[in-house]
Parts: sequence; C-alpha cells; structure tokens
Amino acid sequence: MSGFAMKIAVLFACVLSLAGCHRGSASGSESSTAEPVASARTPACQQCLQKHCSAVLAACTGSECSNVRTCIQASHCGDTKRDTLVPCYCGAVDQDDCFFGKAPPAGPCKAPMEIGAKTTNPLDIGQRYFDMAYATGQAVQLTNCETTFCKECR
Repeated sequence: MSGFAMKIAVLFACVLSLAGCHRGSASGSESSTAEPVASARTPACQQCLQKHCSAVLAACTGSECSNVRTCIQASHCGDTKRDTLVPCYCGAVDQDDCFFGKAPPAGPCKAPMEIGAKTTNPLDIGQRYFDMAYATGQAVQLTNCETTFCKECR
C-alpha cells in the first residue's frame, strides 16, 4: 500500500471514531444558516445520523458541502467493494496517479470537490478529503459515517 493510500486508510479509521478526529468547528469553509444536508432524508435516517454522525452532520450545512453530497449520492460514485469515495474525484484513474498528478482526475464529482476543497491541486484535495475545515472533507466524512452506521439512509 502506498504512503498516500495508508494515510487515507488511517484517516478513514479516524472517521469511524469521530470524537477522536473532529477538529471542532468547520472554520475555513463557507458559513451558512442552511439546515444540515440530511434534512430531506427519512425520519429514521435523520435519527440515525443524529445518533452516530452528529458532529459531521452539524458541520455540513453550507451549499458547498451539500453540492458534494448531492453529487456523491446522485452519481453513486463510491466504491463499495473497497469502501472508498476516491472514485468520486479520481474516476477510474489509479488513486496514486490521480492524487500525485500523474493522471488527471476524472471522477463525476471532481468539480464540486475542488470547489469544496478550495483548490484544484489533486494532492491538496486528497489531504482535505477528511479535513473538517473544508466542505469536501465534511461531505466525505458525513457520507462515510452514513454508509458505516446508517442502513436507514440507503
């Protein structure tokens, strides 16, 4: 496993223990008074998200986070076999080639993820995938938490 892939794996494990990784507020992301992204979900889904994903749910309130989440959900770009959202940004491009700039990212959510990460640099995008200071990190963490804990949302 490459160094970058290992970092992603460690960060994902961190997502599963949200309390140990949460950086607090979503400083650096756009501010908004919008409702959390999951407001249109079923009551059972909403309850599960509140129970298991409250920190990331509360952070993902702005349009940038919502746009990333909407793209992930609409495109079904997550790789359920490997439990990753990397294909949402990279597409079929190898993740190391994608994030290290050897091949351009070609995922269906490339544009909203770049907007939410406040960069078009693939290496920075990879580093911000789980960073709660950015809308992309908020959306990825919320999606991972939902997928891991809330079958009611599927």
